[in-house]
Amino acid sequence: MSRVNQKQLKQLEVGQAYSYKNLCDMGVFDKYYNSGNSKKAQLTELSTYCEYEKAGSKYKIIQVFDKPIVLIDENINMEKNEYRENVQLLVLNRLNELEAFGYHMTESPIKICEEISLVNQNFRKTKNALHENNQYELEFIAKQYGENVTPKTLDLVINNIQRMVIPILKGALEALESEGTITFETKWKCCKFIDGKKTMCYCTKEEKDLMMNTEDKVKKELGVESKSEFVKNPKLKAEFDKKCKEVYINHGILYFYKAWDIQATKSTIESGIMRISKKITAKARKELNENIVDGVNKRLEKTCDNMTEKYKPKKVLGKNKTDRPKQTGLKGESQEPDFKDKCKDIGTKVTSRKTRKKIQRFEDIPDDEE
Repeated sequence: MSRVNQKQLKQLEVGQAYSYKNLCDMGVFDKYYNSGNSKKAQLTELSTYCEYEKAGSKYKIIQVFDKPIVLIDENINMEKNEYRENVQLLVLNRLNELEAFGYHMTESPIKICEEISLVNQNFRKTKNALHENNQYELEFIAKQYGENVTPKTLDLVINNIQRMVIPILKGALEALESEGTITFETKWKCCKFIDGKKTMCYCTKEEKDLMMNTEDKVKKELGVESKSEFVKNPKLKAEFDKKCKEVYINHGILYFYKAWDIQATKSTIESGIMRISKKITAKARKELNENIVDGVNKRLEKTCDNMTEKYKPKKVLGKNKTDRPKQTGLKGESQEPDFKDKCKDIGTKVTSRKTRKKIQRFEDIPDDEE
């Protein structure tokens, strides 16, 4: 079901900023939400129809697309991916290691992927070489992967990996946040010289405005409408980065980057790990159970010529409920139809489970022993 009314998108004007309430009143969104995953899903779907940027509490329209863009996370079904719970567990285990830092981390998305082992050091090394345009390092790395591998190929590989793993990580973090296990928000950081030393710090509003205005200005100079064009043209991206960096350095800033701020507590981490572990165990048991049943059926098909029905047990692994009658407690009725009659025959009123056992033992005594 679409959360965005495509017909109402014609009302949007490029360069105009709209509040979330305005977009709902215009009929762009199907329903108004104060917050939560439903609101995020609406904004995510809107990004497939137009490019926008956050301007305070409003959304400034940069470009309206002729055709909607298919998101990479939807294309490979990231919203319901089978790895989400595993990634959640990796994140919580990493936070648990940061007890000395108050179970808190603020890193770039791809750095978090590296810390929880979604990508390795080779990925980071290659990405840095591409960012610094280190041709010697790139050629050395390319030769390790094969004769036909070029730096351009490496750049495409790195971009595709990022577009796959970052949505998986984001989905896992948003799920943990919705369950109340962590707090998760996006922040901007920058690297600048303070007293002659490189220092990482959070961006002020003025520094963030400088970054956004510089990027808009350089994009216009290069005739670029969207950053998505850089994926197919690495040289254009290198030129864009170079021009932006010149402006940043004049203001004492080396570079900016987006960071995800994640905070948890010891109790929420422990309860989260326990809850997710149970889910993963149940899913693994179900999958293994299905594999065992399939294996049994394949073996039976080979050995039984006249087999007409497959073996279809409800469960092979785990504990099954027994078929014994349910005992309802004091003065309750058993599921055995003749149990009350037995009680009447011997003149005994059922008052407890212990009494029932005595009655049963009495009934089991042979006549000659009485």
